[in-house]
Amino acid sequence: QHGILWFLHGDHHRYTKGHFQKNDTFTIFYSVVTMLLLVFGFLGGFDYRFWFGLGIFFYGMGFFVYHDMVFHRRIKTRYRPKNKYLLRIINAHRTHHQKSTATEGVSFGFFIVGKQYEPT
Repeated sequence: QHGILWFLHGDHHRYTKGHFQKNDTFTIFYSVVTMLLLVFGFLGGFDYRFWFGLGIFFYGMGFFVYHDMVFHRRIKTRYRPKNKYLLRIINAHRTHHQKSTATEGVSFGFFIVGKQYEPT
């Protein structure tokens, strides 16, 4: 279930045309949060804010590369995963897109997916 932010995320499930989706608002928001955490954490002597920011940054990069580039092909690449784990993520995300609405849905996790999505 996606909840109240479906108005931003819904276009992502409908494969809209064009380069940008309302869903990209999440990327902008988390990028700003990440930059603030990194800067203020650095200025604070590499305190916890820096490390939180770094963690969000690495998760975001993994999400961007695998979700946007490999699964949705928003940036064209020739890479086609053959690894069972990576294929499981693709199967889970495909199911999530097919069966999810604003009020109901299939959670797919992102880096952790169930065995039920094992490629056949």
